[in-house]
Amino acid sequence: MAIPTQAEIEDKLRGEDLNTWLDLWRAEQGPAKPGALKLIAAVIPFPIDQSLRVLDVGCGPGDAGRAIHSRFPHARIPWIGMSSLSRCAARSIAAMV
Repeated sequence: MAIPTQAEIEDKLRGEDLNTWLDLWRAEQGPAKPGALKLIAAVIPFPIDQSLRVLDVGCGPGDAGRAIHSRFPHARIPWIGMSSLSRCAARSIAAMV
């Protein structure tokens, strides 16, 4: 099986209902995950209006990065995931928010 290109992955994600995909992800992660993500964002020791650059390593669909961005709206958050699919999904989901 050939490894899909970045363009092929992005094209595939354009045709997907990412909200359904996120609902499945959240169900798998469990009910405690949103609170844990808020806590992660809350303990970052910088003023909320500061422009941060945060690297989300192992991003999955970008949950931690989005939680940090919701608290620090000027933050720039690049994603690094194990697969092209997770990186594309994180970017696509972030664009929806």
